[in-house]
Amino acid sequence: MEFFIESFAAPRFPTEQQRQAHLAWLSRRYSGMGIALIGRVFAEALQRCRAEIRLAGALEEATRLKNQLEAQNVYLREAPQARGQSDRIIGKSSAI
Repeated sequence: MEFFIESFAAPRFPTEQQRQAHLAWLSRRYSGMGIALIGRVFAEALQRCRAEIRLAGALEEATRLKNQLEAQNVYLREAPQARGQSDRIIGKSSAI
């Protein structure tokens, strides 16, 4: 739906009844446009708000997963030392 502003010079009417009829016609023609435009603005604002909430949730989850991965990395690096094992690979195969 496109919105536009229409400019026109107000015509002069010979009788008050003709003027009232013209104003009624104008009112019917343009009455829904303002409400539709306001509705569209609010709908788009609501979509942006929901998108921002989803984005904030995704960022929070990414931060949580990053912190969890860092903690697991530290644990896995320290675990062999805590059990008195070295960080070298031990074996008897010719490849090692």
